[in-house]
Amino acid sequence: FPVTIILDFWIDASQPNTVLLNGTGVLAILDNSGNQRFVTQTTAARQPEYILAARNGLNAIRFTAANTHFLNVLSYTIPASHTVFTVLSRNASGANSAGLSAGASNRYPVWWQTNNILAQRSNGTATNHGTANTSTGWFYLTTRRNGTTSIAVRRNATLVADVTTGAGVTDPVLGAWTIIGQAGSTSWMDGDVGEIIVYSLPLS
Repeated sequence: FPVTIILDFWIDASQPNTVLLNGTGVLAILDNSGNQRFVTQTTAARQPEYILAARNGLNAIRFTAANTHFLNVLSYTIPASHTVFTVLSRNASGANSAGLSAGASNRYPVWWQTNNILAQRSNGTATNHGTANTSTGWFYLTTRRNGTTSIAVRRNATLVADVTTGAGVTDPVLGAWTIIGQAGSTSWMDGDVGEIIVYSLPLS
């Protein structure tokens, strides 16, 4: 029987008809998945900036760590298995860069940390992937979690690591993703986000 591919969440800054602005600040983004997991930020000082033609002529959302910009996502439970595609830029070596997270609760599908290592965390233990990489610019990050069996992370389609052991893999997934632009109480993104897509299956 064919497998049904379940689209859980999808925001795309290149579709201006789905982005609601407060001047140049992002007030809300519509969820293209049809699941109505809308993204909002009603506090003007925390609104990231909408940048025109940021990448290949496409628009993006700019998060500035110094201003602790972030967007609230209508909370939903992290799928036990998932595949997350994130298109983002990293403004500087040692800068936090990512998309979805549970904010101060510190769970995320992928986070390029200040130590320049990619990590995944969907329970109490983070799983690091690969070694330090100080590159900057635009990247395409993919996280594929297969239940409690494995977590694979790719950067620009190249496998960084496929982890099958450790508590970060074998512990059940906990919590919800509720924020874009923050992971941990003091970790704020410094860069742009173009698109985030989540499927509740470990895609090949």
